[in-house]
Amino acid sequence: MDRLPQTEVQARLQAVRRTMRTEGLDGLLVTDRTDVRYLCGHEHEDLRLLVTRRGQYLTTRHRGIQRARQRSSGFRIIDPAESPGGFGRLVKRRGLRTLGINVRMPHRRLLQLRKQMRPARLKPSGAITEARAVKSRYEIRLLRQSQRRAEKVFAAVLREIRPGMTEQHLHNRIIQMILDDESLDGPSFEPVVSAGRSSWTFHSRYTRRKLRTNDCVIVDMGVRYRGYCSDMTRTVFLGRPTRRMREVYRIVREAQRRAIEAIRPGALGRDVAAAAWDVIRSHGYRQTHGLGHGIGLDNHDSPMPGLAEGNTRSLEEGMVFTVEPGIYLKNAFGVRIEDTVVVTPDGCENLMRAGKDLTIVG
Repeated sequence: MDRLPQTEVQARLQAVRRTMRTEGLDGLLVTDRTDVRYLCGHEHEDLRLLVTRRGQYLTTRHRGIQRARQRSSGFRIIDPAESPGGFGRLVKRRGLRTLGINVRMPHRRLLQLRKQMRPARLKPSGAITEARAVKSRYEIRLLRQSQRRAEKVFAAVLREIRPGMTEQHLHNRIIQMILDDESLDGPSFEPVVSAGRSSWTFHSRYTRRKLRTNDCVIVDMGVRYRGYCSDMTRTVFLGRPTRRMREVYRIVREAQRRAIEAIRPGALGRDVAAAAWDVIRSHGYRQTHGLGHGIGLDNHDSPMPGLAEGNTRSLEEGMVFTVEPGIYLKNAFGVRIEDTVVVTPDGCENLMRAGKDLTIVG
């Protein structure tokens, strides 16, 4: 794991502190593993951070202190062996009255922290969620590189698809290819492989069904590179697609094109989603899921909700989303196409290079 640049650490802390001031917080306790990595560049299950208006502190179990010093940037390390009481003692000494906490925290952990941080009051905070919603140039560069690597794996997968192989085998091959690449952290999520009748169910789990000639095959996959996720879906055809398959594929591709064209700073998430689903509805098909989600250190990352019809949040430069319309015909087949895009000053950049022409394999 590379050390996070100090300039990046400071920019993220500044963004968090802006929201802390708005929320009236004296400090922010950070316990979520991914949020910890976002702020200090180091990830470990025992790592905890405290951000105040003027300082930032890190603590972990004593045996992890040395590694934390080597891999984290810009944080004062509190060794529990030298400072019993850790953050609780620091909170009392600094007179911190209101502490923000991650809104996703388990209830049992919340009760423990309440006791440890008395007399400070704990308050749910969206400070890190807000900071993570807009990606820096550094993050976008890593997301772009993650996408390149996912496409390389996908290209290798296409060369292996043959009639007679099972969905499970293809799923396992994707994971094996990712794990064989030592530059990757692993898959960003469990791949989705569905073919023929299996493909009409959105995000269907693989089965032992064998791929057949004239099947359509949905492959939804991504990799994690230096912490950052990629996510892509392509629908390919094993043999000659039927006329209806071609029609549905054309509609889904057009729906995605319309949505991508609608993405720009100031656009509402719901309007981008409507741009895609209006195309699909106009041909007599229906919406079955949200159009896209944020992506970053998590595969489903801030901002949440993403490109959904109920989302009235305006898009901002630096936000990164998947765009994944689909049509699914019960007990017949499904088609989904997914790209990842970043909002730019005058529109968006598609991080995908993989083509979207109708593809026949095997």
